[in-house]
Amino acid sequence: MPNSLLRKAFPAIALSAAAMLIASTAFADKSNDTLRAALQIEIANLDTYYDSAGSVSLLCRHIWDSLTYIDPETSELVPLLAESYSFPDETTMELVLRKGVTFHDGSAFDADDVIYTLNWITNSDNGAKTIADKKWIKSVEKVDSHTVRIQMQAPNAMAARFLTSFPIYPTDIYAVNGAGAMNITPIGTGPYKVASMETGSAYTLERNDAYFADGPKGTASIKTLMVRIIPDPSTQIAEILSGGLDWIYKVPADQASEMSGYDGLVVRGEATSRLFYMVMDAAGRNGEDSPYKNKLVRQAISHAIDRQGMVDAFVGGGAAVQNAFCFSKDFG
Repeated sequence: MPNSLLRKAFPAIALSAAAMLIASTAFADKSNDTLRAALQIEIANLDTYYDSAGSVSLLCRHIWDSLTYIDPETSELVPLLAESYSFPDETTMELVLRKGVTFHDGSAFDADDVIYTLNWITNSDNGAKTIADKKWIKSVEKVDSHTVRIQMQAPNAMAARFLTSFPIYPTDIYAVNGAGAMNITPIGTGPYKVASMETGSAYTLERNDAYFADGPKGTASIKTLMVRIIPDPSTQIAEILSGGLDWIYKVPADQASEMSGYDGLVVRGEATSRLFYMVMDAAGRNGEDSPYKNKLVRQAISHAIDRQGMVDAFVGGGAAVQNAFCFSKDFG
């Protein structure tokens, strides 16, 4: 359970990966409508297709949109850049796109951008990586300016869910600068646009006043987000105590407990899924005499692990033992 520290001038809500995106104006300094936040993981590339760091994912949700979206309040799968979608047959998905959407540079969003993005990430020569599976996409076709048809390799019940992980970029964004394009011209359709950045270390996001208000993300409540990369948790805490920051997260359990008694700070924890597991060589790949080929040995090791003891020792009891590869807040 990652902990968050919030200066008390900003009333607390349950913070998650989407919290900055949907935060109320109560979070921002009323004098300048600005939230100053810190992330720990350095950003090599402001492009989730080429940098899978958690910090990149957090920022990109503010700058870019996907065709579909999981509402963080309801866990419901809903259209985002798509207005609607349907499945004419078991291997075809058709999406009607939202009209009137523009990228941060003023260019119009349409079917060509969807086709360009999906073709780019599914072409193995481009080296793009995605969190969700993309091999299910066979081809992407343009029906009209605001309708696209995705042909699937086989029936896939998770198709709409997988599309939540694919931010849509403007056509030809990679033409000049290749994989580094978003470090030079980070253009999206999201509720925030990049006003300035020091690549890898600091990013200032400004509210996108042209963002579509009727979408599931809603318009941004806070005018400016100032995000710095500060890898050291102790430095982050020093900054928030001195008034240099308003919000940090992933605070170590022992420090979060200590900070909970400080005036002017609010400590909140939010449940997230982090699974750690040990794989035993049941197939004997490391040798035919591997003891792990014996089911009873594997079961004995499993029963011998003190899972609750590990939770208590490493995270101070701030977690729950998971006995399956699923989590109560997972979609589905």
